[in-house]
Amino acid sequence: MQQISFMKIIALPVHLLLPRTGALSSATNSVLYNPEEPISYMYWGTLGHYLLSLALLIFVVSWFLKRRDV
Repeated sequence: MQQISFMKIIALPVHLLLPRTGALSSATNSVLYNPEEPISYMYWGTLGHYLLSLALLIFVVSWFLKRRDV
């Protein structure tokens, strides 16, 4: 199995949460979809893309609810 680089771990949430326009999107696109590296958008797939977004949203909402209750 291939090792995922640290930059991809940072770039993927940024890419999922922010609009896909502008320089930041270009930067995350170049990290995520670099054709020189075997991991590409097809590796994640559209379903995985949305499931990861949903999991991140659930985590953030639950974290805010926990902080509010304390």
